[in-house]
Amino acid sequence: MKNLKNTGLVIAIFLCICFMSSPAWASPSPDDKLQDVNIESTLYLASWGCDLTSSGTITGFSEAIQAVDKIWVKIYLQKWNGTTWVDITSGDYRENQNSNFVSIAKTYNLSSGYYRVRAEHQCIENGTKDPSTPAVSFSDYLYIK
Repeated sequence: MKNLKNTGLVIAIFLCICFMSSPAWASPSPDDKLQDVNIESTLYLASWGCDLTSSGTITGFSEAIQAVDKIWVKIYLQKWNGTTWVDITSGDYRENQNSNFVSIAKTYNLSSGYYRVRAEHQCIENGTKDPSTPAVSFSDYLYIK
């Protein structure tokens, strides 16, 4: 009888741990912040990134090592739906020509939930896209009450 009680206790503890550690409404994992997806090297693009503030301002920038024919950045606001990140904006785009830098900022009214920014970055010099597929960056995520 004692072994049956111990087995029942172990199973109850196991089930509590399983259900408490991965609820359907789970917050995003820290691993959900990815940077520099699929970029091995660049010719001109030197740095890039994006950010989100608690006031709802999203920003992004792209910087080249020299002035290039065109440099651009496109930012998307994303919201966590409990299982994945979903774009909730269609993307805000800005480009500069004959420049080494571009940035953009946009402010949104945010309801309760987890948010982050996804951005794409690229420059073009003498017809060469650098990188050939746009670089991607993600901000840290924030919880808005």
